[in-house]
Amino acid sequence: MNTLILNKEISEKMLSFFKKEYKIILTKEIKSISTPLKFHPDIQIAQIDDDTFVCEPTVFEYYKSVLKDKNIIMGETYLQSNYPRDIAYNIIRVGNKCLCNLKYTDKKILENINCKMININQGYAKCSICQVDDNSVITSDDGIEKVCKENRIDVLKIEKSQIELKPYDYGFIGGASLKLNKDEILFFGDITKHSDYHNIKEFCDKKNIKIKYFDFENLIDFGSGFSIY
Repeated sequence: MNTLILNKEISEKMLSFFKKEYKIILTKEIKSISTPLKFHPDIQIAQIDDDTFVCEPTVFEYYKSVLKDKNIIMGETYLQSNYPRDIAYNIIRVGNKCLCNLKYTDKKILENINCKMININQGYAKCSICQVDDNSVITSDDGIEKVCKENRIDVLKIEKSQIELKPYDYGFIGGASLKLNKDEILFFGDITKHSDYHNIKEFCDKKNIKIKYFDFENLIDFGSGFSIY
């Protein structure tokens, strides 16, 4: 059974679905982070390969205890609520490439990761990028789109907003999605209501990626998650 790391504040209805098919690990609160983000997986832990994670020091013992068969490394950066002091672990691997804001990425990630590092100005890398496959992504960020094209990553640019992250004006497509396995993406809410759904569906179809979603919720940024398989 695959394991999912999910936001502790995910809805009970969503959680009940996941529990039918997956072992669930819920995130632990980071008290120094602002309320909307303090349980977000993409804020507090980074996956640098299939078996290795780097996490914020205050949640290290927790993840070490719940991921006993994985290599859990304690990061050096204690997160704070103000940007960019909350982005040290917000990276995303896309195949053999890693996108992040290198200036603020935790040192332990840079020391232990083994792939091509690509710098982006947007610090919320995993929040802002929905991974489709090992060389394809979806984003609403102009800068990320440009960098992806420069590095031969196939990218679909979509409209901003239309994703909830209260009390902010909107959330991001990466935070509202989760790569379940090599063949499936799940969206935390009804992606069909997004104005770019047709383009998203067409893009995923071309990559032979199946879309799953919850039709009983608006699209919500829960800080993505991690599927361990």
